Amino acid sequence: MNTNVAAITALRTLQQTNNQLDATQGRISTGLKIGEAKDNAAYWAISTTLKSDNKSLGTVKDALGLGSATVDVAYQGLNKAKDVLDEIKAKLTAATQPGVDKNVIQSEIGELQKQLLSIAGSSVFSGENWLSVNSEAVDYDATKKIVASFARDANNSVAIGTVDVAIGGVALFDSSTVVGKNGILDNLQNLKESVTGKDLTIGGTPSASGNNLDAGLTAAGTTGKLDGNTIETTAGSVGAANAAVAAANTGGNRAQFETATFATSGATQVQTGNDFTFTLTVDGVGVALDTNAVVPAGLASASLADMGALLQTTIDASALAGKVKVDVSSGTTIKFLSTTGNTGATSSIALSAWTNSTAVARTGDIVNGSALTGTIATEGRVVTGAVSRTGLVAGDTVTFSYKTAGTIRTPVTLTLSGADLVSDAKLAEKLATATLTSGTVTQVGGTGGTKLSFASSATGGSFELSDVVVNDAAGRIKNSDIVSGFTESHAGTALTGDVQTAWTTNFTATDTITMGLTVDGTVIKTGALAAGGSLSAFVGVLNGDVAFTAKAFASVDSSNNLLITSKTSGATSAVTVDSVLFKDSTGAVLNKTGTNFRNVATVGTATTGAVFPVAGITLDANDNLYFNIAVDGATTSKLVTIDQALVNKVLSTPTVPVTDGKITNATQFASVMSEALTAAKVTGVTAKVGTGVDLNKLVLTSTKIGAGSSVAITSVQASQGANQISVDKIDISDAGLTAARATSGADISKVLSAYITVVNNAINSVTTAASNLGAVASRIDMQKSFVNTLMDTIDKGVGNLIDADMSEESTRLQALQTKQQLGVQALSIANQSSQNILSLFR
Repeated sequence: MNTNVAAITALRTLQQTNNQLDATQGRISTGLKIGEAKDNAAYWAISTTLKSDNKSLGTVKDALGLGSATVDVAYQGLNKAKDVLDEIKAKLTAATQPGVDKNVIQSEIGELQKQLLSIAGSSVFSGENWLSVNSEAVDYDATKKIVASFARDANNSVAIGTVDVAIGGVALFDSSTVVGKNGILDNLQNLKESVTGKDLTIGGTPSASGNNLDAGLTAAGTTGKLDGNTIETTAGSVGAANAAVAAANTGGNRAQFETATFATSGATQVQTGNDFTFTLTVDGVGVALDTNAVVPAGLASASLADMGALLQTTIDASALAGKVKVDVSSGTTIKFLSTTGNTGATSSIALSAWTNSTAVARTGDIVNGSALTGTIATEGRVVTGAVSRTGLVAGDTVTFSYKTAGTIRTPVTLTLSGADLVSDAKLAEKLATATLTSGTVTQVGGTGGTKLSFASSATGGSFELSDVVVNDAAGRIKNSDIVSGFTESHAGTALTGDVQTAWTTNFTATDTITMGLTVDGTVIKTGALAAGGSLSAFVGVLNGDVAFTAKAFASVDSSNNLLITSKTSGATSAVTVDSVLFKDSTGAVLNKTGTNFRNVATVGTATTGAVFPVAGITLDANDNLYFNIAVDGATTSKLVTIDQALVNKVLSTPTVPVTDGKITNATQFASVMSEALTAAKVTGVTAKVGTGVDLNKLVLTSTKIGAGSSVAITSVQASQGANQISVDKIDISDAGLTAARATSGADISKVLSAYITVVNNAINSVTTAASNLGAVASRIDMQKSFVNTLMDTIDKGVGNLIDADMSEESTRLQALQTKQQLGVQALSIANQSSQNILSLFR
């Protein structure tokens, strides 16, 4: 009775329903699922932060719009400036035509220059002018920043991103007075010759003074060559008789007389005390002969050769000397051979009136020989001229090559001793000992016993001496003619002049000599051989070269000449010296003259006219050292430029940078020159510091050797910097050109071409600047689009967190309203139950 539980329960349920109904009505009325921190503290905090960031992004979007407009204004200004520059370029081009009034054209150009100033000055947005600046101003910033992003990281730190725009290369005009700070159109540009690229010293205004030294690099050059001095060469040859001897080579009928068998012992033969007399008739002329001496004791038992020697001595002491040969080679008979040279019917020999001191005819005496007196036999014979030992030394060999009866026989070689060379007669005696084919007789005859007679005694025989070769002890051909009337076989040779006398003057021991030769048709190239201290030393090295010694040998003749001889003889034997190349120990070619070598190969060089300046040379930013170079006969020379940037690049090291463009010595100059040649794409030439008389001079040397090798330097110019002009100062009026010292037609043409280049460079710079701004504008547009998308995405994300689902909330509202009505009825029913109970007590 004290508590109406049902009413209490109904009341509480109704209260909860009312609360839920209030919340639902609040979501529906605000549209928010989370409107306060108490609704969901975490989500509320997130959504609140994101809403704040989105407001910042809205500001970023506005800033991007402002920046885009600023960039666009500058971009459009550059585009218009380019159009005006195109007009100026066209006007300058028109001015190059002969007869055009340049004053009128300048008046048009002047207006266009004013238009450029107007464009630059009016390209302003929101107080920003990027085309006309003063980079010297305190508030000037070469990099403009456009707010482009707002970001919050995981640590809740906020960052503002920007698009940076470098306007240093965008400005058309810069009013700063600081040197080097200029805009595109008021920037002083160097004037260059359009053809050569060299600095112009006319037109515009002169630049500051600088280096005027050319480091001795005056116009110079030499041509490499083979010196053209003729090598004294001798072709190889095959041995041959002269005309007189050759006439006897064919063989013919020569008379001979042969005794019957002649015993050398016995009472009926030669006895001690005999004295022989006889008549020998040769070619119809008889000569009485007497041994004029008693046969010495013991001769009766001597050999047949002793008797033959006695008879030969007797004949050679008479008028028949050289006309008869006594031959006892058969071992049984004595043969008298005619050696007069007559043949056929004109040749005869007869023996008669043989007696001895006892006047007793004895059985077996010569007079009792078979009747062969006057018998004619067929033989071939060669009689040479006198023999000479000149040029021969002990150990030399002489080789005879010959034919008998038309058949080539085995050559015979004799080795000479010192005793054989005591006299020409001794040499003849030695050569007469040659053992030739059986049936061939070799004898010494003629005045002084220095002629050789070769005869084939075979019936119908012939003899032909085909070759005589003299070799030294090493087997090398000596090219010595030792038999008069017969030219021995020779080897081809090549002979220099006197190279020994001045050898030490011309060469150091470490210099090298390389020779190119053709020997017997084969091309030979020696190695780089050490010159040594004398010609003899070099000959020793040359004869040790494998390629050389396979075909030839070298020697020093009596006149200090270098003699090169083929190792073969005959018509195909020949030596030519094609080239001789001298180098120092570093491998550099030595252009030596006066060595008496022949066909010396030299290289083209160009040497500076003076030694490198002791104080060095310094190139400032505007200085240039120019020259043209043609290598190896090139028809078109190349321009080589040396400037400060090149010097600094070459001479700087990782630890010691060079920034002043100073070259202090010739070695540094050579390094700079090498790099300059490479930069100019000049090949086939090296740069080195000279030596000797060229010490501290720069030597440019062609890498090609011999004919066609050349280095020619022309048009050397040490420029202190080109004259300069900016686009806004161009003046092609008559007065303007005269003030710029361009008075001749050629000079005016050069200046106009240079001005066109200046304007063209400005057009390129404006185009580049516009391209850069265009790229920035494109990026800004992309960033704006991204910021828009980002803000929409954040809004959507926040909405997903805090926005109410209206369909869901409406359904819930209806349900709660129904529930509220039911709760009210339930509470009413509960209260009625209590009243009913109280009514029982009434």
